[in-house]
Parts: sequence; structure tokens; C-alpha cells
Amino acid sequence: MKKLSGLIQLNLSSNNIKALTFLSPHSDPASSQLIPQGLLSTNYWPRLEHLNLSYNRLPVSSLAYFRHLPRLKDLNLSGNGLTHLPDDLSHILPALESLDLSHNQLSSHSSVFHPSKYFLAFSTLPRLKILNLSHN
Repeated sequence: MKKLSGLIQLNLSSNNIKALTFLSPHSDPASSQLIPQGLLSTNYWPRLEHLNLSYNRLPVSSLAYFRHLPRLKDLNLSGNGLTHLPDDLSHILPALESLDLSHNQLSSHSSVFHPSKYFLAFSTLPRLKILNLSHN
């Protein structure tokens, strides 16, 4: 795949993406929807600031790969069925200003939901200005 060095905004919503992993040489890309090896990195999208991955099927473990996008300011993860978040988001999303986590499963009915834990995680994002947690 050719580099898209000028790309600032990317919409990958509603594509049934199930992971943001880097494929191993033994992986079968046709077996599931994955973002191809190395694609989610600054080598391909060095200027990417806005990423929409809403309404896919991303697991929480995929969030670690956003650390490869240090300029990312706006991230939409709505509708992915997320039940929890990593503790320290600042190492993963240092430049983040807007985060949409609406329509996930971050519910008080879940055994893993602790509001104080989430707000502690969000407080590690010094540039965060917009946070959408509706419909959880």
C-alpha cells in the first residue's frame, strides 16, 4: 500500500473491522476484517488527526495501536461494544482533543464499570475538550 502522507482525516466507520492488529506472516487476511500490517502507523498516515472507526467490532485491546498515531486529535469509537477502557489513555492518545465513546457498553449495569476509574483515565488526557459518553 502506498503512503498517504497528506491524509488528515479518515473515515472507516461501519466496515466490520474486528481488530487493529498487525498481521503475522501466518495470518490469513481473508479470514477476518483487519487493518493490514503496518497500516495503522505514522509511516502511512504521518499527519492523521481525525479517525472515525465507529460501528465496527473493535475490542479494547485494539486501542493500544493508537499510540502509532501521535497527532491524532479526534477519535470516534462509537458503537463498537466496548465494555471498558485502558487505565492510562495519555500514553496511547497524547494529543487527543475529542473522544466519542457513545453507543458502547460502558454501563453501570456492567460489573467492570467504575465511574471514578473512567474519569481518572480521562483526566490523563490533558488536551481533551470533547467527550461523548451518551447511550452507554
